[in-house]
Amino acid sequence: MKHITTILAGLCILGVISLSFAADTTSNKLPAEITPEQFAEFNQQALQGDAKAQYNLGICYEKGMGMPKDEAKAVELCLKSAKNGLAEAQYMIGYRYLAGAGVARDMAEAVKWFQKAAEQGNIYAQNNLGICYAYGMGVKQDYIQAYRWVKLAERGGNPNAKGGIVQLDKILTDEQKRIAMKLIDSKTASKPMSPAVTSVSAPRSSAVVSAKERGTASYTINITVELNSNITRGENRLMVELRQGAPGNSKVVDTKYIEGRTGVVSFSNMCADSYFIAIGNGDTVAVGPVHKFSENENRRTKVRVSESSGNIGTKNRSGL
Repeated sequence: MKHITTILAGLCILGVISLSFAADTTSNKLPAEITPEQFAEFNQQALQGDAKAQYNLGICYEKGMGMPKDEAKAVELCLKSAKNGLAEAQYMIGYRYLAGAGVARDMAEAVKWFQKAAEQGNIYAQNNLGICYAYGMGVKQDYIQAYRWVKLAERGGNPNAKGGIVQLDKILTDEQKRIAMKLIDSKTASKPMSPAVTSVSAPRSSAVVSAKERGTASYTINITVELNSNITRGENRLMVELRQGAPGNSKVVDTKYIEGRTGVVSFSNMCADSYFIAIGNGDTVAVGPVHKFSENENRRTKVRVSESSGNIGTKNRSGL
């Protein structure tokens, strides 16, 4: 997508920092020529809902491999693949919305899809999401979140992220960088993976339980947050962690998000043990009561977070 890079070239001069978006040129692993048999196979698998095949077929239509170019069909297939959970497709559809390539330019949509891909460990989505936070493009400006995501991209080996971290280091305070690093180290995104690797699983922490430890219990929480600025940090998207153990001796086993100030999150595949939830985007989090789950238990509850009241209290994330 050379035209996308050209369209975005001017964005690096915005604000007091100089960060630039870059396209992922590594994820398309298709051969230079597609045979009719390969195209037929992609098409059959795509019709059956295979996300990787949908993505590959979209690339074929975009580049005119095995058939005439069809940008509209390429976008349609990429979007289907993204909705089916393929990180590469989520990144690419976000990039299209960023550049207005085949779709109307929409920064909020770009951020939405970058976020989904970034949570699966796509290092190019992580870098672009961080830049969106740095400039307040499609999302409220937040240098801590910018540093968090660009740093994750750098750790994952994205060469474009190195310069971004140098720039962000100049404008963040030591405290802001400390908070950002805590968010990274305490689990805010899945382990970075190669953008060419297909994964449709939900994002997990580095402390995620292994397959042998997965159980059959589940936990559904209806959440309402009322004007608690320390918890939301002014952001519209709110992080909800499921932690195994008790405050002071716990580990993150899964993370979900709610949009806005109310929402429902569900955690599954929990083994029999004690769990609680931590809600918040920064150093201060709302912490729910510890519940001991038995095998096959399906628990539902409601929590409310408020400045003056509510049914759960707050703690420092570092003390969990």
